[in-house]
Amino acid sequence: MNRQTRVAVGLVAVTVVLGAVHTWMYIGWPATRTGPSWPIMTVGAVLTTGLGALVVARRSGHRIGWLFVLIGLSVASSNVLSVYEHVLLAEDITLARGLMVALAWLTMLVDLPAPGLLLVLTFLLFPTGHLPSPRWRILLWASWTTFGLFVVMILVYSRPENVGPFARDPEFPMLFDVASPILVISVLLELVAASVAALLRMRRASGEERQQLRWLAASAVAVAVGLAIAIFGETLGLRGPVGEWFRLFLLYLGVVSVPVAAGLAILRYRLYDIDVFLNRAVVLTTLTAFVAVGYVALVVVIGAVVGQRGDESFTTSLLAFVVVALAFQPVRRFVLRSADRLVYGRRAAPYEALADFSDGVSRAPSAQELLPLLAETLGRSVNARRTSVSLDLPGAAASALRSATYPPAHDRSLAAPASAGAVVIDVRDRDARVAEIRLDVDPPLSGDQRQLADDLAQQAAMALRNLRLEAELADRVEQLVARTTELELSRRRLVAARDDERHRLAAALQQAVVAHLESMPADLGRLAATVGADPTAVEAPVAQHIVAAGAALDELRTISRGLVPRQTTPRPAALGRTRPS
Repeated sequence: MNRQTRVAVGLVAVTVVLGAVHTWMYIGWPATRTGPSWPIMTVGAVLTTGLGALVVARRSGHRIGWLFVLIGLSVASSNVLSVYEHVLLAEDITLARGLMVALAWLTMLVDLPAPGLLLVLTFLLFPTGHLPSPRWRILLWASWTTFGLFVVMILVYSRPENVGPFARDPEFPMLFDVASPILVISVLLELVAASVAALLRMRRASGEERQQLRWLAASAVAVAVGLAIAIFGETLGLRGPVGEWFRLFLLYLGVVSVPVAAGLAILRYRLYDIDVFLNRAVVLTTLTAFVAVGYVALVVVIGAVVGQRGDESFTTSLLAFVVVALAFQPVRRFVLRSADRLVYGRRAAPYEALADFSDGVSRAPSAQELLPLLAETLGRSVNARRTSVSLDLPGAAASALRSATYPPAHDRSLAAPASAGAVVIDVRDRDARVAEIRLDVDPPLSGDQRQLADDLAQQAAMALRNLRLEAELADRVEQLVARTTELELSRRRLVAARDDERHRLAAALQQAVVAHLESMPADLGRLAATVGADPTAVEAPVAQHIVAAGAALDELRTISRGLVPRQTTPRPAALGRTRPS
């Protein structure tokens, strides 16, 4: 902790003490209950100073942090100084004359001049700590001039005999009576100008800076309107104790809205990166309180149940320690999630969705489960009207359905009209595109939402790449199975064609060739039996058989044409003779 942080924390402690003193006076003396400053301004002062200390701790030397610290301190001081006179009068306490004069002067200083100056500076410098443009230096110098004139008027024209709790019928110089309203109106005009500066800065900003300035600009307008009502309330008819209470109530609400608006900008839109610091502080404080309170409570409860004796104290402490240790991890997870929701608000939910998506990837092995999960998670996280995820599948695999949309096309109850704005995110892994995410959004994505979408895409890249490889492998397996089936069918067709050809060839041989040769064996046997008796009688039958054999050979050549290479088959010499030698 550096020196500036220690100083800021010390001023927070002073503000808390002043708030406690104001509460003590409000409860103890009815005369102090003349306005609505408690508890609105008491709590607001502590919140403002604490918020400023957080900014100083995170960004040492940042002007906005010190402005918030000083605003809270001045408001807390004004709360006490505005009612201490009632306590002194009620208890008839007399302070040293010099101390009473100094307190009276300080009361007038922190009533309007100091808070007015600090609020003008805050509206001019928030959130960067610099003016919106150099031309606003005139307003800056005018604010400091008004504050300086207030100091001079208080020190010079507020006579010691006219200030303090025991002053009677104060008589101020005429110049004081004229200058005081003029300076008050000057503070009002400066607050109005600072509100205009905040509105112009918001109008020119974009993205997160515009969101950060929106709430503070509204609170600046509320402060200016509240001060105007407080000044001119009597003219408007707000008179008497009730009217005065109402006028101050509106002003106090406007002042308290400043730390509330700044807190929203800081915590909801990650201004000054305080959210991480505050998140860890909440977690550490809660867990420490749980361990301490849980241990003590268990020791007391167990001791009361079993009866606390000296020889049992160690056993009781050990048992309480074991119970607290076992409950610590579940409580820690609950506290972490609760702290994220408390500090980050709705921004914590998308990153919780990212964590849930990471857990769900391992349980979604197929594209039919992973792609709808990714589309739904991303659509819900960035509030997209429609989300579609398409897996890139090159070649033949591209014809397969590998896409998902959210809301589903069949779910008409969740369907939203198409928006003009569309964001396309390429999911890449190892420099290769594996999928495409399309978001139909209205309004456009903020910086945080686009970063979340990119984080989700990166988180899903490897799983989508594995799905792509799985789809390509499945497609190749399908192609291989199809080719194997085609080859089997082709083999069967060839076998069937070969069998058909065999049957056709056998039928052709039987009809064209065998018909010429079928009677030849029996005829040749008979001729062989008669050749010895009359050789000339066999010449005619033999010649016929030679002609039949030649015809059979010609038919066989005709049938076998195209099956074997064509060649000249010499006629046997025995068949070529028409007469026996």
